Amino acid sequence: NASRVRDSKKLQIHSVELQSVDMFGPRRVGFIKLNSHCTLTDGKTEHEHRLPGICFLRGSSVGILVKLHCVDDGKDYSLLVDQARIPIGEASCLELPAGMIDPGSGSISGVAAKEMKEECLLDIHERDLIDLTQLTYGKETAGMCPSPGGCDEFIRLCYYERTVTLKELDTMRGRLGGLEEEGEIITLRVVEFDDIWRTCSDAKALCALLLHKQLAETGKLDPFITLNNGNRMPQQSFGMYKVETEDCKQVVLDAIEAGYRHFDTASFYGNEEALGLALRQSEIPREELFITTKVWNDAQKEGRAAVRESFEKSLALLDCDYIDLYLVHWPVPGHHVETYKELELIQQEGRCRSIGISNYSEEEYNELEAAGMTVIPAVNQMEVSPAMYRAEMIKFFTDRGIAVSASKALHRGASLGKAPIVDIARKHSVTPAQVMLRWGIQKGLAIATKTSSSERMKENRKLLTFTLDTDDIALLDGITTEQDIANRAELEKTRKSSMLI
Repeated sequence: NASRVRDSKKLQIHSVELQSVDMFGPRRVGFIKLNSHCTLTDGKTEHEHRLPGICFLRGSSVGILVKLHCVDDGKDYSLLVDQARIPIGEASCLELPAGMIDPGSGSISGVAAKEMKEECLLDIHERDLIDLTQLTYGKETAGMCPSPGGCDEFIRLCYYERTVTLKELDTMRGRLGGLEEEGEIITLRVVEFDDIWRTCSDAKALCALLLHKQLAETGKLDPFITLNNGNRMPQQSFGMYKVETEDCKQVVLDAIEAGYRHFDTASFYGNEEALGLALRQSEIPREELFITTKVWNDAQKEGRAAVRESFEKSLALLDCDYIDLYLVHWPVPGHHVETYKELELIQQEGRCRSIGISNYSEEEYNELEAAGMTVIPAVNQMEVSPAMYRAEMIKFFTDRGIAVSASKALHRGASLGKAPIVDIARKHSVTPAQVMLRWGIQKGLAIATKTSSSERMKENRKLLTFTLDTDDIALLDGITTEQDIANRAELEKTRKSSMLI
């Protein structure tokens, strides 16, 4: 007999039945399944239950640290699960959402994904997660072992982030869930992200918070955007515009050291070969890199054969088997539609994972649609920053499932001294550049930055240690005027017209 009390809950265990010892996988790991007859008292309400329990011997599981950024109040929240834990006699344990890794495959897309949906109303795929343990300990790690001296499990700690509304949060608060076939009774709790450490005493949660904090502070935590074809693109990229060939090796190696894995270049930049050489010398595995390049205007005007030739040349200069993202650099009037059709064929051949567009307006996108495009662009790269915030244009593309990548995310430094940006930076004890970039992150944009300073590279990566509140966002949104937008539209119109000369 055991009785444990936490807050208003009380658990009385009358008997425990050993159901089975499950062993699986090449390492013969597993857990003991228990079933208990108990009485759970919540306030004045008393319930008789047959509750399941699991005592791990040596297993593999995943714990998921969830961050939900609320667009309505600007706060960050997390999800914890509240359940009785029979092996330790606890009536109420607040824990990190967790699940078993599929035996054999090592995937979390089966049992763990099912548990996340049942418990947290989150439809999570493996591609949506950042593996904190892998980033910390290396790719081949089995995970952390919270209690190596006793009966415990290996656990991978992952991080998941998304935006939500207050209405969505309300549907999660206090929701009863759990796997019905296992007889689980689990209550979902919504807590502020910064309060996790004092809200629960779950070692998994505290370890995940520590790893998240350290990786964020060192710029190693790389948030990503899932594109409309399922491919993942690191949200922060290092822009290669005007990086000179003779400086390229050191600049790229410094960027890699700072945490960058996404490099954005173009045939027009003239540094694809130098970038490819630097990436090979870095010895970072190709699958951990994301390379974006673009086809220039001269090839477009020469026709589809020249577009293909430009792609082949880029592939050879970068010395890789495939390009992650290939863009039409500018929509050359009268030519860009045929250019995009050739990109569709290149993607079908498998040597380009995703295709997209750059500097497109709504009208030019409509030209692609009218011509019967077969592949929706994964990305439109265009100038976006607090100093050039074209909200309606961004919405036009994101409503169509097209991610927006912000070039000139720092407005080439021209706005770093503006009062709202400086004031907000002082408020959060960060730099004006970090404020502008964090704004882009919270808007869900991919952001491209470039600097030759290794210190500024590291600074530009440290964007996950603070959050802009709704007042900050409103002030930053208000920097751009209607005249600014009109001037930019006219400039782009003039530039595109001149491409035919």
